[in-house]
Amino acid sequence: MDQPKIPDTDTAIVSTGGDPIARSAEAEKLYWAMVAAARQDLIDEKTQDALTTPGFAAAVDPDEAERMGAFVETALSEEEAIASAVDLTETND
Repeated sequence: MDQPKIPDTDTAIVSTGGDPIARSAEAEKLYWAMVAAARQDLIDEKTQDALTTPGFAAAVDPDEAERMGAFVETALSEEEAIASAVDLTETND
């Protein structure tokens, strides 16, 4: 998932509870950590609602679904399938 760009300003959007942090790599890391935590909180809330509320259908976007593990590809690749093929006619000699 591509990260959107933080708006160009003299200070970052985040703060540590006091004054805004000067725009820096550290501030950007903190911002994205806060965004990731907020996203995870929302996913956790939707999952909890779906598990505890009968008939509840949680609407999730593709990024949320991927984070929830809905689109984990477990199929064999073509190369893996060819490598795992067994020729039974040779073993019956």
